[in-house]
Amino acid sequence: MALFAIGCRNDSKCSRSYILTNPVEVYPVKDLYEIGDTIWFSMNFSDSIVANITNNWSGDSWDDTIVLKNFDFQRNFLFVDMIVDSTKSTKDQSPSWKSFSPRYEVGTIVNIFEDGPEYKLVYTDNSYHMKIGIICLESGWFFFSPYFQSYYTDVNPASNIKITGECNEEYLYNIRFPVNRQPDGTYLTNYHLFASHMDTTLQNDLPAVKQECFTFHVK
Repeated sequence: MALFAIGCRNDSKCSRSYILTNPVEVYPVKDLYEIGDTIWFSMNFSDSIVANITNNWSGDSWDDTIVLKNFDFQRNFLFVDMIVDSTKSTKDQSPSWKSFSPRYEVGTIVNIFEDGPEYKLVYTDNSYHMKIGIICLESGWFFFSPYFQSYYTDVNPASNIKITGECNEEYLYNIRFPVNRQPDGTYLTNYHLFASHMDTTLQNDLPAVKQECFTFHVK
């Protein structure tokens, strides 16, 4: 009986957290836009997703590519804020979705907030898609920052979802949104505008500002 129990034990009893990558394209890339110009934000990526995986028991982490078919990425937002005080951090700026006329072309809009929409990606042909345009209506300095709100908590069973199915406990901890990542490893995010207009010492996560946000000026 002891040998039988050992042979039938559940080897998937483990706990992992996942940080996924959803690349974003912003175009056309310009330092300065005119009122009436349209800026597009889109996602088109394969269901082979780059993931950073953490063993919640040991703390070990590693990168891997996993396949996610018709996956629900939970709550994701496209936020745009106006920089109203360049001496403060991005968290202290003004929600500014009203400064633009949106064009929702691909994806499902779940809700719309002062600083932008919550959306769901469309899954077709083994890939994920979203496309939203904004027509500039107001002059100012603006800051685009995609945002993920996690369900993850240690005491919330509902946050345990099936990601790969390799563990009995799997959590979507975060999503990274690289903006305009180039083959040479650079990012077209207009960070030079951010650095010239903002106090970079006030930003808690400067790498995210450099790689996952987009700064632009409307005149």
